[in-house]
Amino acid sequence: MHRLGRRLHVSPQAASDAAVPGVLGNTVLLVTAADLKSQGIREGWLGRVTESLLGEARVKGCHTMVVHPSRLDADLGRLVAAHPLGIVLIGANASRELMARLEEVRLPLVLYGDEFEAHGHDMITPDHVQGTADLTRWLIERGARRILRLWPHRSNTPERPIWLGHRDRGYEQTAAEAGLPVLPAIEYRRTEPGNAQDDRFEHRVREVAGRLVEHMVGPDSIDAILLPSDSHVPEVAAACRLFGRIPNKDVLIAGYDNDWEYAPYRDREPTRPMVTTEHDTLHLGQSLLQTLLQRAKDPASPPQRIALPPRIIEVGVVPKSANPMETNPIVEDSK
Repeated sequence: MHRLGRRLHVSPQAASDAAVPGVLGNTVLLVTAADLKSQGIREGWLGRVTESLLGEARVKGCHTMVVHPSRLDADLGRLVAAHPLGIVLIGANASRELMARLEEVRLPLVLYGDEFEAHGHDMITPDHVQGTADLTRWLIERGARRILRLWPHRSNTPERPIWLGHRDRGYEQTAAEAGLPVLPAIEYRRTEPGNAQDDRFEHRVREVAGRLVEHMVGPDSIDAILLPSDSHVPEVAAACRLFGRIPNKDVLIAGYDNDWEYAPYRDREPTRPMVTTEHDTLHLGQSLLQTLLQRAKDPASPPQRIALPPRIIEVGVVPKSANPMETNPIVEDSK
């Protein structure tokens, strides 16, 4: 910037530098590794949570800026110097290294999570306990008495997902309250053999069948399966057929996340889950923004953990059993 006669000349760089603090002072930094432009993310529940957050920011008159975790070391210092409203961490693995980096800048921080702990910060999360309890209750009301949890893990995640423990609680509490046996979960890490899609599907079907064999034959065979997501439905349905059991007739299949239309191998096995869940993405996204603004106003208040239950989606149609509650009463949790 320099003066020439009566005129004050401002360089483009100086004008940009002067505007940045004013803009960023009303900006929420959205830290995420998710590709928000990809079709899968946009159409999935994570994309809808993000869209809801962005919409709530517009309603509240805030700006938003997406920051990739890999760029934090290079960019975070300059961003923090402009005093943004705070940080929302969404769709990224909250490692201790990343959390330490975000904590050291001392900005209001809200986490969206179900795969990591809150680390003493505000967290908005889907309620996996309630979601699985509702699925279990739905199955019981339609006659299921031996409900098995089939919990395959992703092959690239060495730790057991935290949300899976919440799913266990929902199932175990509801089955016990109904007077039904609490069957041990079948939990394993999936293998990824070969490259051909046909080979992979066949391997997964046989892998599932091998783990189910004791539960599919004999007088104590199962009549329902809980899965961690809809993506596992095709291989499980095909495995049921190997035992001569018709999926969703002889064995009810419950998924999760209401994304069965995008499940791999649907061209090989088109069976849908009989029931699934759908995250409350509207209120999850809104709560992220609202909680961040509240934290900015009152930084000394105790951290919040807000868990929002999903809603049940009946993909198939199975009539309720006649008076199932008379023989297996379910006691509602008073909390």
